[in-house]
Amino acid sequence: MPYLVVFSVTLVSALFLTPLIRRLALFWGLVAEPGGRRKHTGAIPKLGGLVIFSAWVVGVILIYLLLPPLEPEDAFRLRGVILGSLVVTAGGLLDDWRELKPWTQFLIQFIGAAIAIGHFVFIELFTSPVGAAPFWTSPPFSWFLTLEGNLVWIWPPLAILFTMFWVVGMINAINWLDGLDGLATGVCTIAALLFAWHSYSLGQTTVALFPLALAGALLGFLPARRLYTETCRDGPPPDLGKGPAGAHPGRRSGQIQGNL
Repeated sequence: MPYLVVFSVTLVSALFLTPLIRRLALFWGLVAEPGGRRKHTGAIPKLGGLVIFSAWVVGVILIYLLLPPLEPEDAFRLRGVILGSLVVTAGGLLDDWRELKPWTQFLIQFIGAAIAIGHFVFIELFTSPVGAAPFWTSPPFSWFLTLEGNLVWIWPPLAILFTMFWVVGMINAINWLDGLDGLATGVCTIAALLFAWHSYSLGQTTVALFPLALAGALLGFLPARRLYTETCRDGPPPDLGKGPAGAHPGRRSGQIQGNL
């Protein structure tokens, strides 16, 4: 029951927030003008990412009311994801307003990723795609990796560095998908639903609600773009919410960040 409630509330929230934030974008003059890679006609309001993030926050509040994380380590890591998401979303809004230079955007993304990593959200192991192959225990792989059965553990400093670039890479991969109407939203919806199902199958009942809330927010935003005369465009997305939707395979610490 909590799953249906969270999904439905975030979906409806996105539907109602879209016209409100659209008017706000028009009032502030935050619009995307046609030209260059933008093939639309007329000015299109920005702040689409704010719609998705705001609806997701509504879902997060509902999650903490209905089924809060019971394990302290989960609560700590989820807090890191939420705070990191807030930082990167704020950076996206600032970019909508001032059109930040690329290095400034990267800096904000790295800060957001660092916040999550500081809450022990990182990729520390992965399942070997070739089983217990002997090359895992031979140099140079053995210098940084440790094989345990079919699981490969990453040397902690390398795991942190790898996670940092993985998160920022996924953020920008999703940003680059924003050239076609609805593409980024559709891809992230599929990823969020898959992560929700995967977390639930692992018995991570509360963790599964976070990507499910994201999927609801994305699905609510997608049709709302067409229901109103002038639509909001996707990006920049709420990056630690939308960008790294597929960022982290593997263990619980990575799974939480990947879900969001």
